Amino acid sequence: NCTAPGRHIKVFGKAILCLAKVGEEIYFEGEASGLAARTVNLSRSAYGSFLFQTSFFSKFSLQSQNSGELRCKVSARSCLSIFKNLASLEKSVDNFTIELKFREGELVFSLNHKHGIRKQFNLTFQECEGLSAIFNKNSSVIHIISNQRFLGECVNHFPLNVSEITLNAKHDHTMLSNYVEEESQYSKVLQTEMRLASSEFPRYDVSGDREVTFCLKEWRAVLQFQDAVAQPLHLYFDDPGRPVIMTIEGDGLYECDFVLATLTDQNSTQYSQSTNRSRVDNITRTSVKPPTKLVDKRTSSLLQQSCPAFQQKPSQPPPCHQTYRTRRLC
Repeated sequence: NCTAPGRHIKVFGKAILCLAKVGEEIYFEGEASGLAARTVNLSRSAYGSFLFQTSFFSKFSLQSQNSGELRCKVSARSCLSIFKNLASLEKSVDNFTIELKFREGELVFSLNHKHGIRKQFNLTFQECEGLSAIFNKNSSVIHIISNQRFLGECVNHFPLNVSEITLNAKHDHTMLSNYVEEESQYSKVLQTEMRLASSEFPRYDVSGDREVTFCLKEWRAVLQFQDAVAQPLHLYFDDPGRPVIMTIEGDGLYECDFVLATLTDQNSTQYSQSTNRSRVDNITRTSVKPPTKLVDKRTSSLLQQSCPAFQQKPSQPPPCHQTYRTRRLC
């Protein structure tokens, strides 16, 4: 069980919105350091994680059961319905509580409004294994820090139908351009390119030219969260085929990590194969390993879990219902 003050509901709600734009399910896990919320997209090419530290909550208690860890996954769409109209909730909510009820099979969100009004949402959950990605941002050659809104405003110049973006970092500037797979399509596709001087970034550590291509949809979600919380965004990346790592730190209250797969080097088949293999080897969990799945020549096998259900998507979505209650407390 955990309770957070109302002033933190905006950050928590924006985090849920960010995860919902990446994956269809959100994995909640209680840890000694706080509450983790994670997701992965269907192609496993993007992974997002938020860790809300115990300092984020006014009350935090972890009652382990059997395995010593509390985990569950719920529908991202159901979570979104709780945090509608965040601007209004931020003004009216005194505190909110998250409680995992194993016997009832429900994850309960309670919003305690002013004047004794409580709204309670009961979400049916599924038990699951932990979801995690193994990565080391400190081993990346490139480290760039962007202030609030800067990259978000740059990305807004790209059409919404652009699915992938190329980031080319040089010693004195960075180029952003939409990715076109076929050279024959250059004359048929609107090409957008932006040049960003290194002086625009508070930190710009670039040793040698590096160019990576990754999905723009997930990056938009991260940038929108950055805009909402007004915190710097850290970018770590290396050679093509290795993931782009994005982190946001919230003054010791929360941590945000996103890992996005990049396209492999099309000019070197040997390099591409070795890179794909290295990404699979670096992802280790328990005894069960899901098969490697590559989408659009992308090193999408960024993460792995031992839950067999994760290997195959069920033909129908898991059952999830929501009950909504409003009552006045005496």
